[in-house]
Amino acid sequence: MSVVASTDSPQTAFAMLGRSHPNVAIVNARLSKRIAFRWTRMVQESAPNLGVIFLDQYATAARVAEALSIGVAGYFTRRSLFHQLARGVALVARGGRAFGDDINEHLVTTHHGTTVRPTADEPSLTELTPRESEVFEMLAQGLSVRQCADQLKLAHSTVDNHKSRLMKKLDVHKSTELTRLAIREGLIMA
Repeated sequence: MSVVASTDSPQTAFAMLGRSHPNVAIVNARLSKRIAFRWTRMVQESAPNLGVIFLDQYATAARVAEALSIGVAGYFTRRSLFHQLARGVALVARGGRAFGDDINEHLVTTHHGTTVRPTADEPSLTELTPRESEVFEMLAQGLSVRQCADQLKLAHSTVDNHKSRLMKKLDVHKSTELTRLAIREGLIMA
């Protein structure tokens, strides 16, 4: 096993894939969840045999579920031991799936595949539409509904409707709760 390339730029990483043809890419999912997920989707379209492993600061059941839904082959946190990650990379390179011990507590394996164990106390970001997720992240960063509407080039009322729906889905009643949830989910830094 060897490292063929390393970068902190998603655009550079995408370009490197064409030159180095790795079997596995380890993506720092902590930097920006939206960027990590978008990059993974783009990679899967152009290099479907590449195994993607997310390396995150921590993971909630909702984050793991969303990662599984886009086809991530592995998920580890920074608490994972190096030998576990190395074993996971080798397994993903052979076409398997690998998860850190602290991720396994969120997973259930059935004859249909690996899914996330449902939790009653944790709102699920996977229920949000892509637009609701985008609005959620912008609101959590402190933008007003009007600022979101301007940036997204949508009507104020449309963004307000997205906000109402996402708050209902997440069982959140104040904008400050949205920000706390976004920090917990790693969408924004505290």
